[in-house]
Formats: sequence, C-alpha cells, structure tokens
Amino acid sequence: HLLITYFAYGSNMNSDVLERRVGAKSSIPQQRCILRDWGLVFNVPQKAPGPAFASVEKIPQSGILDNSKIGLDNQSIPPFVEGCIYDLTLPQFMLLLASEGIGVAYKLQRVRVESESRSPSTSTRKVLAYTFVNSITNGRAILQMDEQKQQEMGVEVEEVKRLGYSKMMRSIPRPPSRRYKELLSKGGRALDLSPEYQHFLDNVVSL
Repeated sequence: HLLITYFAYGSNMNSDVLERRVGAKSSIPQQRCILRDWGLVFNVPQKAPGPAFASVEKIPQSGILDNSKIGLDNQSIPPFVEGCIYDLTLPQFMLLLASEGIGVAYKLQRVRVESESRSPSTSTRKVLAYTFVNSITNGRAILQMDEQKQQEMGVEVEEVKRLGYSKMMRSIPRPPSRRYKELLSKGGRALDLSPEYQHFLDNVVSL
C-alpha cells in the first residue's frame, strides 16, 4: 500500500483525534519529530472575531517571527516546531485533507523533519513529510466553505458578512481557544515533547 507521511503539530498530535478523522479501524503508530527553522503560529480563523487554529510559518532571515502577527503577543516562540509523523494510506490521507479544509483553510506544504530519538543507540533521521499551512488570505474564502466545515470551524457567517472581508481578516491572527490549546498541551504530553516546547504549549495564551 502507498503510505503518505504526515507531520502533525496541532490537535492531530493526539492519536485518538487523528484516528477518528481518518476513519482508522486500529491504532496508527506515531513517531516524535521536530521541524527546524519554522515556528508555531495561530492565524487560521475560527470565528469573526474569535480564536484561531494553529499553523506553521517559516522563520525569516532575521530569525524573529513578529508575534503581533501570529496571535502570540509578548510571547517567545521557539525557532522549531515539535510534533509527530504518521504514515497514512491514501484513503486515510484524503479523509484528513477533507476534515482539515485543504484548499480553503489550509494548503499542503512539504517539509523535512527530523525524527527524534532520545536513545543514545538510535540516530536521528530526516524525513520528508506533508503538513498543513494557513491558506486563508481573505474572508471570502471562509464564506466559500461548505456548511459543515463552517460549523466545525465555528464560523459565524452573518458576522463575516456584516464585518466585511477586510475587517474579518484584521480580526486574525488571534490566540487559540482554551479547548484547542488544551488539546495541543495534551498531545505534547502524550508524545513526551521536550520540556522547553511543552512549557511553550502550556503557556500559550488562550481565549
């Protein structure tokens, strides 16, 4: 079977969440990994105005991400993203794409991650994987989502129309919701991410 490697950095770090979204009949193995020179950001809107979902963003040459533009004002952002990889079948990957709003909320991005091992006898290896990055550049894209996806994202369609597209986009980036932030922290603990990164997840400001 063709297997597609997917890098999860958000709620899909929780294996039960990922397995439910892809219709898995049995558990899917995870492997902890790290994406260097990228940062975790919150710039995929849920509501207008309201909390945001996570994405990842390439660290600029300056080495500094502008926190005011990514929903994490006055918070230090690690210059790497920790998470895990899954090897998914093509049908599973297609279900995941549909559940995540690929082409509307997110777009595919190929990245090179380092599979992590904390055992001295096991070396780190680099793996090419697909992940999701923010693709929403205007409020119109949100209104073009199907109704089910709008409900999943908590989009208040009438509020988007009332605010107008430009005001809608000025409402993000935003911090995540408390529930979403807790999912990230829970996933990080289950994966035993590094203390530095777990501290970062646990201290993300939420709405």
